[in-house]
Amino acid sequence: MSAYCLVNGQIPHFVPDPSFGAGSVPDTGRLNNGTGTCPPAGTRSRAGRARRFDGQCFRDDQVKHGGKSSLRLVNPREGDIVQVSQNLPVGALLVVGRRYRLSGWLKTEHLARPNQIGFATLTTDLKSHRWRGALVFPPQARRLDPRPGRFTVPEGSDFLRIMIHVQGAAQVWVDDLVLEELRPEGTVAPVKWPGHTGRS
Repeated sequence: MSAYCLVNGQIPHFVPDPSFGAGSVPDTGRLNNGTGTCPPAGTRSRAGRARRFDGQCFRDDQVKHGGKSSLRLVNPREGDIVQVSQNLPVGALLVVGRRYRLSGWLKTEHLARPNQIGFATLTTDLKSHRWRGALVFPPQARRLDPRPGRFTVPEGSDFLRIMIHVQGAAQVWVDDLVLEELRPEGTVAPVKWPGHTGRS
C-alpha cells in the first residue's frame, strides 16, 4: 500500500500523525478554534508528481459558521489543484454495518468547474471502492451552506477517506466538517477518537 502511494505521489496519506490522538473527527477543532494550521492537524495536503497541486489553503477568521475560523481553499489559475484529505480507520474508529453522516458548511465565491468533498470507504489496495459519496460545493453561495451525506460502512472496508479536492480556478470555504453516527434508536453521536474527554 505504501509503495503504491509513493509511486503515485500520495505517500503523505499514510504518514503517522501525532494529532491522531483523542478528539473528534475529522480533526478540524483547532482550525475552528482559530489556533490551527493549514492544512488542519490530522490531515495531509497532496503534492502530486505527474500533476501539479499548486493551490493553497488558509485559515480564515472572517468567514465562519461555528468557532473562530474556517478553511479557505484557493486556486488562482485554471490548472491549479488543491487537495486536503484524511483517512479514518474502520475497526478502531468506524464500525462495519453502522450508519454515519458526514456534513459540512460550504461556501463558494468562484468555481470554474464542479468540485466536491469526496468520501469513500476503501480497502488497502486503494482500488476497491466499497462505497463513495460527496458533499458538492454550491456553484455560488454568499454564505456558508449546509451539505450532508449519509452512508453505511460495508463489509471489507479498511478505512474511510475524506478528501477535499478543488480543481480549476476557485475560492471556496469549508467549516464545521463533522462525522456522526446515526444510531438505531434515532439518536446522533459525533464520532470521536478513543479516549476523547469532550474538550476541544
